[in-house]
Amino acid sequence: MVLDKVTSPMCPLCGVATEDLYHFVVGCSLKADYWREVVSLLSRQDLLPSSLAVWTALTSFCSLDMVLLDEDVLVALGAAFTTLWKYHWESVIDVDPWIPSAAINMVQHDHHLIFSSLSS
Repeated sequence: MVLDKVTSPMCPLCGVATEDLYHFVVGCSLKADYWREVVSLLSRQDLLPSSLAVWTALTSFCSLDMVLLDEDVLVALGAAFTTLWKYHWESVIDVDPWIPSAAINMVQHDHHLIFSSLSS
């Protein structure tokens, strides 16, 4: 049972902060590294230069200056979020460490068509 695995409000991956929604998605240093790699794969560092920019994109579909983002970028971010969710819970449930390269490999494997079309 998952509730047996999550016995504390602390982030089960970093153990440093309380896991609220922001921390779960981008605030954890492990997740911030993941998003930096995702943004790099998409070659969108100028558009999404920080965790806050990724959070803003995921929650408002806009850049930090509130310009609506291109649909292709939003689809890629949504795909990356699904992988983050999947890998997070696999790590927690199986009590495995978060391995950044494994998370990036998973997003590339699961969504290679999206990422290859955007990074071209």
